Amino acid sequence: GHLFANGATREVARKNMVLALRELSIRGDIRTTVEYISQMMCSDDFVQNHIDTAWLDARIADNSAQVKEDQTPPLLVIAIGGMVSAFIAAEKLVASFSELILKGQYAPPELLNVERDAELIYEGTSYNFRCQQSGPNSFAIGIKDTFVTGDVRALADGGFLVVLEGKSHVAYASEEPTGLRMELDGSTCIFTKPYDPSRLIVDSAGKLSRQLVPDGGHVNKGDAYAEVEVMKMYMPLSAPEAGIVRWTLTEGATLQAGSLVARLDLDDPSAVAAPVEFAGDFSEISFGGEAVATFGAPPPHRLMRKAIGRLEQVLQGFSVPAALYQGALDDLASAISDPLLPVCEFEEALSALAGRLDGVLYHKLQDVAVDYKDARMADANDATEFPAQQVLQMLHEYRETLQAGDRPAFQATAQSLFDVAEQYASGIAGRAVSGLLELMRSYLAVERLCCGVPYPTLLQVLREQHAGSEEKILDICRSHRAVAKKNVLVRALLDFISEATVATMQRRSSEPDVTVAEAATPSANPIISAVKAVSLDTFVPILSELASLHGDGYGQVVVHARKLLVQHQKPSLEQRSRMFLDLLDEVMAGDEGIDTVERVLESSAAKQMDIADILVPLLGGLDDRRKCMAMEAYMRRIYTSPHSIKTVAVSMEGATPVLRWSFTTKELDGIASMPKKGGRGFSLSFTDLSSLAERLCLTDMEADDTPVPPSPTRESSAQSTTEESLVPPGAARIGVMAAVSDFTSLGDVVSTALAKVGPYQEGGSDGLNAVHILVLGIGGLSLSAARDDGSLSAMLQGVCAANAPAMREAGVRRITFMVPPLPKTASNGSTDTVATRSAGIFTFRTAQGCLEDEMSRHIEPPLAYHLLLPRLSNFTVRAIPHESAQAVHLYEAEPRAAPSARSKAAAARYFARAVTFSAAFS
Repeated sequence: GHLFANGATREVARKNMVLALRELSIRGDIRTTVEYISQMMCSDDFVQNHIDTAWLDARIADNSAQVKEDQTPPLLVIAIGGMVSAFIAAEKLVASFSELILKGQYAPPELLNVERDAELIYEGTSYNFRCQQSGPNSFAIGIKDTFVTGDVRALADGGFLVVLEGKSHVAYASEEPTGLRMELDGSTCIFTKPYDPSRLIVDSAGKLSRQLVPDGGHVNKGDAYAEVEVMKMYMPLSAPEAGIVRWTLTEGATLQAGSLVARLDLDDPSAVAAPVEFAGDFSEISFGGEAVATFGAPPPHRLMRKAIGRLEQVLQGFSVPAALYQGALDDLASAISDPLLPVCEFEEALSALAGRLDGVLYHKLQDVAVDYKDARMADANDATEFPAQQVLQMLHEYRETLQAGDRPAFQATAQSLFDVAEQYASGIAGRAVSGLLELMRSYLAVERLCCGVPYPTLLQVLREQHAGSEEKILDICRSHRAVAKKNVLVRALLDFISEATVATMQRRSSEPDVTVAEAATPSANPIISAVKAVSLDTFVPILSELASLHGDGYGQVVVHARKLLVQHQKPSLEQRSRMFLDLLDEVMAGDEGIDTVERVLESSAAKQMDIADILVPLLGGLDDRRKCMAMEAYMRRIYTSPHSIKTVAVSMEGATPVLRWSFTTKELDGIASMPKKGGRGFSLSFTDLSSLAERLCLTDMEADDTPVPPSPTRESSAQSTTEESLVPPGAARIGVMAAVSDFTSLGDVVSTALAKVGPYQEGGSDGLNAVHILVLGIGGLSLSAARDDGSLSAMLQGVCAANAPAMREAGVRRITFMVPPLPKTASNGSTDTVATRSAGIFTFRTAQGCLEDEMSRHIEPPLAYHLLLPRLSNFTVRAIPHESAQAVHLYEAEPRAAPSARSKAAAARYFARAVTFSAAFS
C-alpha cells in the first residue's frame, strides 16, 4: 500500500507523515518498515534535506543508525514487558485449569500460582524481577525491594492495554524463536533469549536443503554452514561463533521456527559475551512524558472503596505486595476519619438519579447534603453525624404517597439511596464496621467450604456444586490456596476488634452509665475508634464462625477469635471488683458467720468470678472488717476439696489483718500417682523398675523430712506441686493469712504471721502448716524490680531465709506471697494502662531450703495438685514463663530415658495445664 502526506511546506508535510506513520497499525504475522521509515524521517539529515540514494544505501548498510531521541526508557519497557508476559502466563494457567476441570480431570495446585520469578534481556542487560498478580487484571513487578503496579487488559485485536501510573500504553507481544517481540506505543522492543551460540537454530519454517560443512567440520564466525529453502528461496545459515559443527538434522529435514539444526562446539567459550546484570531497582524508573495531572486527594468514599477492594483481592487469593496491603489499611483508616465520607457517597448515588426521581424529592435530598457539608465546613469540630435517618424517613414517606403499583419501581430506582442511608444509619462507625464484616464474610464464604478438606476432595465437591462454572471453582481454589496470607489480614482485623474490646470494656466498667456511643473515646487508629463506637455484639456471629474452623492452617485465627469471644463474655477487672464489693456489702448487711462467707463464694461462683486478680487491689481501699471478710472469702476459695476447713479466726495485729484457720486434708482419690511411704502405691507410666525405684527413694526422703537439694534451674521432677498427696489424711493443719501494705514492712508481718501459727507440736522439722502473705503495694521496691519475677523471687527468698528458723519452729511447710498486679511495659518502654499483669504468686518451701518452688509459680499451692503434674513423672519438667502464665501453665518435659537408652537424644514435649472454678463448692 501507499501512504501520502501533504502540507504547506516540506517540514509540515514531513511532520504530518511522521504522525501518520506513528498512528498506523498493521497487525498480522508480517513485518513492515513503518517504524524504520518513521525514525529515518526524524533524523537530522532528512530534516535538513541532506539526502540522496547514496545516503539511503549507507544508512541501510549501517544497521546501528537509529534515532534515540524518543526512545522509551528501558525500565518502563521492562515494567510493561513484565506485566504483559505475566498476563499471558496467567491466562495460560487459567485456561489449563478450566480445561482440566471441564474434562473432569485433576487440576494440580501449581496452576493456581499467582507469583513467579522472571527474567527479561533487553539491549544486552538482564533484568531479574518478581511478578505478582495482585488482582484479576492487576500486576506488580518488583526488583529488590521496589515495585511498580499496573493493570493489563486484552484488546480485541490481540493487543494489550497497560495502565501504568495513570498513563495508558498499547502493546502487542508475540513469542519468536529469538525471544519476545513487543510493539509498545508504535516502537518495537525485542526481549532476547540468553545468548547461546552453541545451539544453531532457524528463525523461520522451511527445509534443510544442504549441509555446507561435514559433521565434525570446523567453521569460522560468519561462515555459512547450511542452506535452507524458505518459500522457494535458498538462504544461507551463518555460524555465530567459531567452532566444530555437530549435526542434529539431516538434509531434507522439515524445519519449524526455532528448530535445532546443529550444535556448535565453541573454540573459545569464554569469548561469548554474557548479558550485564541490572544492579538498580525501580526507584530509577521514568514513565516518560509529562506526569498525569492530579487534583488533590481522592474523595474519601473512593479512597475507602479502593482500600476495601485491595483487601478483597487479598481474600481472593491474589498476591498483594506488603506495602500495598498496609497502604490499603492506612487508606481505610484515613477515609473513616473523614467526616465528609457519608455525604460524598450519598451525593454520588444521588447524582446518578438526576432526572429519574421526582424533582421535589430530589431537591429536598440535595438540600440535606448541602446543609450537612456547609455545617461541616463552618465548624470542623462539629461532631454531628450525617442525617441518614432523616434521609430514610424522607424516602419512606415519599414511597407511601405513591400508588401500590408504583412503589416497587420507586424502590428499585432509589435502592442505591436506601443502601447508603442504611449503611450510615449508625454513623461512619457503622459503615466502617459493615466493611470489616464484609471482609470477614468473604473469608468465611471460602474457608467454611474448604477447612479440613483435602485438595483432591475439594475439587470433586466443587465440581459437583458448580457444574459448568469453571471460573467459580478456580476462584475458590485460588482463594483457599492463599489461606496463610489471608489469615494475616484476618488476624489484623481481629486485632482491631480486640483493642477496641479491651478499651471499651475498661471504659464501661469504670463508668457504668456510659452509652455505646459515649464509650468511643478517640483512638490513634480510626478503625479502632469505629469499632469502639458500635456494640461488640455485632461481631459475635462472625467470631463464632471463625472459632469453629478446623484444620492446621487456621490455628492462630481460631485462637484470636476464641480469645475475643471469651473477652467479650468475661467481665472486666473493674466490673468483677464492683460485683465482689456489692456481695461483701450484702454480707455485711446480714448476719455474721461462716454461712455468710460461703454465700459470697456461691454467688461469685455462679457468676464465674475470679477473686485472685482483684483481691490485692481491693484490700487497700477496704475497711478492716470488709478486708477480713474478703481475705476469708479468698481463703475458702482456694482451700476447697480435698481440704476441709474446721475453724476460722480473724484478728487485727496492730494495723495488720490476720486470718487463722484450722483444716485437714482428705486422701486424694483418683490422684494416687505418688508412691506412699511404706508401700509401692500406684505408679503412672513408668518405663522400667529403675525409674520406679528412683521415685520411691526420693519420696521416702521427703516423707522423712529430709530436705531435697534445690535445682539451680527451673526444673523439677513434678513432685513439689503434689505436696497434698504426701500429707497424712486427716492430719491437723494450721493456715495463716496476713496482709501488708508494701514491701517495707514485709519482714515484720511475716514474723507476725509465723507467731500466729504457734509452735509446732508434733516434733518434726517438716511441718504441715501454711502461711499466706498478701502484699498490697510496691513501696520499698523499684517499679522495674516489681515487674521482674526473678527480682521479686530473689527479694522474697531473702525474707524467707531470714525467717527460716521461725518457719521450722512453727512447723510451716510453705509460705506463699501474693504481690500486686502491675501495668505491663510495652516494647517501646511506655506503660500500657489497659493490659495488666495479674497478681503474682511465689511459694517457698521449708524442705527445699526456703527456695522458691518455681514449678508452682503464679498458682496457689492448695490448687497446684489439680495440675496433675505427677502424671509427668517420666519426664524432667521445666516451667516456661509466658504472658498468660497466671491462667495457663506451660511446661517443657524431657523424657527420662532408660539406662540403656540414655545416650539417645529424646524429643522434648510440651504440656499445658490450667485450673478453672466450677459453680459447685464444698
